[in-house]
Amino acid sequence: MAGGDVALPERLVLGTGEQFLGRSLGVEQGELLWETQPGDPVRIPLSLIDRVEAVSTAVAEEPATPDIPPAPQETPPAPVGPDAGGEEPSWIESVPLVSAVPRAYGFVAGTANVWTQRINFGGQFIDGNAQTDLINLMVNFENGTPREMRQIDLTGQWGRSRNRQTANKWIVNGNFDWPLDEDNKWISFFTSKNEYDAPANLDYRGTLSTGIGYRFYNDAKHRLITRVGPAYTVEVFREPSEHRESPDIFAEIELRWPLPKRAALEQRARVQPSVLDIELVRVFSTTGLLFDLDNDNRWKLRLGLQYTYNSQPNPGRVPSDYTSTVSLMYTRK
Repeated sequence: MAGGDVALPERLVLGTGEQFLGRSLGVEQGELLWETQPGDPVRIPLSLIDRVEAVSTAVAEEPATPDIPPAPQETPPAPVGPDAGGEEPSWIESVPLVSAVPRAYGFVAGTANVWTQRINFGGQFIDGNAQTDLINLMVNFENGTPREMRQIDLTGQWGRSRNRQTANKWIVNGNFDWPLDEDNKWISFFTSKNEYDAPANLDYRGTLSTGIGYRFYNDAKHRLITRVGPAYTVEVFREPSEHRESPDIFAEIELRWPLPKRAALEQRARVQPSVLDIELVRVFSTTGLLFDLDNDNRWKLRLGLQYTYNSQPNPGRVPSDYTSTVSLMYTRK
């Protein structure tokens, strides 16, 4: 490569064996910024990369050599196959779908490695004098920077006692924050809340909201964020069947705070009063006490309480639901 002021290229080697010439620009959020052409960087998850190595001076001075097509041969190349004594290509290389599986798995694994924050899964299965099955699931995904935040939460409970269903509730919530000022205090947000609760005769409850918020604290150990804005909620009940829609006011607080003796408090609560019906109010709250079980702060004991209130439930149902859990949790970040 001509000119002493131009950095020598580097070789990027993926776990699949593929190699690319270019230049590394840095690492952001678990991804390598790789420049194959000036001004055109791409992001590659670190989990897909085997190594990055410097290219020798001889190779660097002749970057175009690998791209020059070979000169035409006067005689055709020798046939490849068992009859010709050559080596047959692997059958995997001849099946595009099969050869793409390792790459797809690497991409999915890399994405999960960057996004997954914590996993909590447990259950109890008893057969005999007592016949009880219970499953609890909670997975929190979070991927963000000091400026932007992306969160997806999945929780679920399923239970049965003597062939009678005692619990079947699933919640999927998503939240996205963007800063409005240079201090990253004022934010705009978009959130989607989705719920299914069989014992409450609720087939679906969905809420969409956007608005503004304020970050009082937002670091690795402390978090206090408020969000307020207009919302729209859709509810579908059964037995009896009812479809209800309402514009709401959305108000949420998100808290994470360390406590003495290797413990922490987490709280996420929101209130949604209807704009058109002052008697219709919905309240959702999730509280957790986390106790560290190891020096790396990975394994935690979690005492949790989930509270749901609907001032106008489906006929025959009570307005309040409480779900308490004791579980072992693995935290990645």
